[in-house]
Amino acid sequence: MKNSSKLVRARTAVDPVNSSMLLLQKENERFLSHRVDAYEWMEELTPHGVKLRNEIFKKVEYCEYSISIVNGIERVTCTVA
Repeated sequence: MKNSSKLVRARTAVDPVNSSMLLLQKENERFLSHRVDAYEWMEELTPHGVKLRNEIFKKVEYCEYSISIVNGIERVTCTVA
């Protein structure tokens, strides 16, 4: 949003209606490009999501927990006790 808002801020003093329309158009373009990227993504997590998952689970002591995974027809149920 920072790059698209530079152009909008330059025009804000002149015409707030046109600058609002321009901001919406820029945000729409950004949304559509990210939507295409999201539909083409084949992994379960993004690289950032993988990084977060690894940081979180690095601190978990697996010996203290019992984990059971049941594969069902419509869903997978994971229970941690």
